Amino acid sequence: MLAAAWLPLRCMAVGWMAPAAVAASDAVAGRMAMVMVCGPHAPQHAQRSMSSHAASSSHPRGGSGNSGSAAGPSGRGFSSSSSSSSTGCPSDGVRVALLDAALSHVPALGWTQASLVAGARDLALSPSVTGILERREGDLVDHHLSLCNDRLAAQLADRAAELSAAGGTRERLVLALRARLEMLAPHIDGWPQALAVATQPRNLAHSVALLGAMVDGVWHAVGDESTDSSWYSKRALLAAVYTSTELYMLTDSSPGYADTWQALERRLSDMECAGDAAKGLGEMPSKLMSALRAQQAQQTQQAQQQAQQQAQQAQQETQSGAKP
Repeated sequence: MLAAAWLPLRCMAVGWMAPAAVAASDAVAGRMAMVMVCGPHAPQHAQRSMSSHAASSSHPRGGSGNSGSAAGPSGRGFSSSSSSSSTGCPSDGVRVALLDAALSHVPALGWTQASLVAGARDLALSPSVTGILERREGDLVDHHLSLCNDRLAAQLADRAAELSAAGGTRERLVLALRARLEMLAPHIDGWPQALAVATQPRNLAHSVALLGAMVDGVWHAVGDESTDSSWYSKRALLAAVYTSTELYMLTDSSPGYADTWQALERRLSDMECAGDAAKGLGEMPSKLMSALRAQQAQQTQQAQQQAQQQAQQAQQETQSGAKP
């Protein structure tokens, strides 16, 4: 299933991104594809609620919004995986403080162990304390992504009135995804390194859970309440749009990333077309069954009429033979 999902999404990403970013497409397209496969099955130890609003909201199908699952039709975003999720252990505070301190060194040292060591020194701790982070650089990238998702959730909640007045779904998605992409600007020069870390095998499931939580939260923020199979296709398509635009942004030298925002609008227009096509394909089985039932009913009616005619003909022959 992963291979089947990966190929079309890779083609979508390569077709949408700037040429200089094509080399990074395989790893990131794999990240997009896994949203469809492991979104509802993200590691339980790597999931947490992004906001109290999301934790208390309920999905139309019933149940609480966030019960530890990163995605699924019965859950409502935002929830996400995070290396800094609280488990009640004393080391949790140290982990969060260490990751926060390390982020301040990322512009100079990158998404590396060196940033973690520098953060430990800022806290007057031994560099060996970085050993509490199982995935080291992967935990650092995940922590940043989780913080961005938290900020996005807060922004979308504050801008709820603006989203409602934005018009159609596409316009609302433009506002939401642009807000998330703008958070990359301070780290744009080193973001390819962050993507390389996030798509390493041991980090991929965690980054996918974060990506899935983000697109799920965005869909809920713009008013989507679907509970059928379109729940999955909408999130997979939006993940493809976000990831391809993210890659485009890495090579965008236009003032204020103007080309990126235009590319985002084009991608969302393409997504609407793809969604309509997928909807049409989804309706094909029911239309085919309806046609078969109609054909079967017509054949049955014709058979009944033929039998009735034969019975009448036999009756007429019997009456003719009975005459003297």
